[in-house]
Amino acid sequence: MPRDKKNILEIIKDGRIAAEDLNETSLKKNILGHFSVIEKMIERDRLSELKIWTNKLEAKYGERVDDFVFRKINLDPGILSLANLVLASTKDFSHRIYLRDGIFSEITLLYEKKMFKPLPWTYPDYTEPKVIDFLKGVRDTMKRMEYEE
Repeated sequence: MPRDKKNILEIIKDGRIAAEDLNETSLKKNILGHFSVIEKMIERDRLSELKIWTNKLEAKYGERVDDFVFRKINLDPGILSLANLVLASTKDFSHRIYLRDGIFSEITLLYEKKMFKPLPWTYPDYTEPKVIDFLKGVRDTMKRMEYEE
């Protein structure tokens, strides 16, 4: 397996599994956020597949009114590599790249000079010190795993 595809962990932000409590995001009060890491190396090209799967989960647990689903959970799948954090979205925007099946990707954080750096479009909750520390810890683990193999 190519090295760039081998050292990737999937990051899922969700409201069920508490790997790291954020308690309150900078965007909304009284919303609990959690970041979870699935310690399974995955191919980067599976990001759109993951987003489609999380969309189905959001719909399953949402409240349906006519043809619209009000989400009770918001799942944001992404791929963390040693170089960046990439998130998936169903919304197109100038900085997003189309993947397939209505799914887009965006680099949310860059890793440069031993730190994660936000971009102009990075959501504020991804710039919280607790989130950055959590992602740095995951990245450090990934780096150790790379050298152990």
